[in-house]
Formats: sequence, structure tokens, C-alpha cells
Amino acid sequence: FTMPESLWAGSRVAVQCLVVQGDPPVTLTWLHNGNPATATPGVIVMPLGQFVLALFIERLQPQHSGNYTCQASTPSATASHSGTLSVHVPPRWVVEPHDVSVTRGEDAVLTCQATGYPEPTVTWRRTRPGSDKGVYNNVDVGLSVGMGVGMGVGMGVPISRTWNNGTLLVGAATEEVEGSYLCEATNGVGAGLSAIINLQVHAPPAVSGDGSVEVRRGDNVKLQCEARGDAPISLTVAKDGKSLDTND
Repeated sequence: FTMPESLWAGSRVAVQCLVVQGDPPVTLTWLHNGNPATATPGVIVMPLGQFVLALFIERLQPQHSGNYTCQASTPSATASHSGTLSVHVPPRWVVEPHDVSVTRGEDAVLTCQATGYPEPTVTWRRTRPGSDKGVYNNVDVGLSVGMGVGMGVGMGVPISRTWNNGTLLVGAATEEVEGSYLCEATNGVGAGLSAIINLQVHAPPAVSGDGSVEVRRGDNVKLQCEARGDAPISLTVAKDGKSLDTND
């Protein structure tokens, strides 16, 4: 028999095993990865005569990949022939991509993990600040983009794909790396996958004021503090560790 080397998931396959020599009685058996092929869901074995045994799969699935062996036995001898079947599977998400929010200075981990056969390749692109929405530019993984390479926005932070599974790490994130990131997973089977991940970098609150102030007894004094950071911000005032009414 001749086993097709590769077929797409969802396809049909039929293979005939023929004993070309040998006296009856002959017992024919199909094996899948060393086990009876009929133990694999979706595999049907049909005799087509004394010396022919057919193997039929109505709808190929990833679990149908592997080694197939046709084994012929007589009371005096046993012979076998093997072939390998690879089921090509379009990419599908292992971890569904989702938006990411971090505080400035933290590492941002953007996950775009897909599986399939052959193993999908993941590429990343992002929008440039101020560019038209929907216009994405390549991300050069593993390079520093502070010198006009990669995304070319002068971020000065390392960008690297880790664990070789499509995860993008933006180290020590700043507001400059905010935006929409487009990940695409392709393996040549089907149209591939794509997802948009929005990365937000929040600024933690920071307070500044006048520091120490000296005044004469009886004078009015105005103490002013300014808070910066992402809204909402809650301000409290305390004297010697005890909260004050800010309207006082």
C-alpha cells in the first residue's frame, strides 16, 4: 500500500493493503502506532476479499497522524509494511489573546500562542503613534528599538519573543509602547489566525509640593501639593500622621 504523506484535517483517506504472495489462510491486520487501528476513533477497517484489507477515515483529525502498519500472518510466517501519515491542521489558539495593562516600568507580556501542524509561525506588528488606525508596522523581535530600528519610535526598551511560542515581551514598558499590537499565526494551512492586542501603560501617582515652608506667627500660609498620574487619583492630607479635612 501507499500511505499519503500529508493531508489536511477534514479530508477523507482510504488505503488498501494487498497481499501479493502467500498461501491462504492469511490474517490481515491494520495497526496505528503499534495498536489496532480500529482503537483510534474514526478509523474503519473493511475486508475487500481474502487478500485485501482496506483502511478508511471519513474525516481526518490530528489524532490520526502517525505510523500505519499492515500486518499479514499465515501459520508459517508474518510480513508487514508501514507508512506515515501527517495530518495538516490550521492554526488554532492555545491561549486566547487578550488586552494587557501594566504599570510604567513593569514588563508587558503579550501572549499569542497557537498550535497546529506544521507548527505555526507567529509574527508581530504594531501601530506607530500618530499613524492611521489599521496601519501596522513590523516589530523586529529581539532588538533594541532605541536606535531607529524595530518599531522606530525611540522607545529604548528591549523587545524579545520568549519561550519560542509566540509570546512578546516588552521590557520596562513606558507610555511610548502603548498601542495596538497585531499578532498573526500561520503555517500554510488555511487562512491563519490574527488578533489585535491593546497594550496600556499606566503612570503610577507621584506627588510634589513646596517642601519646608517658614512663616511668621499669625501669617496665612498656603501649602500646595500637585499629584500626577493616571486618573482617578485620590488625595489625602495629614498633619503629624493625623488626617485633616481638606476644606479646613
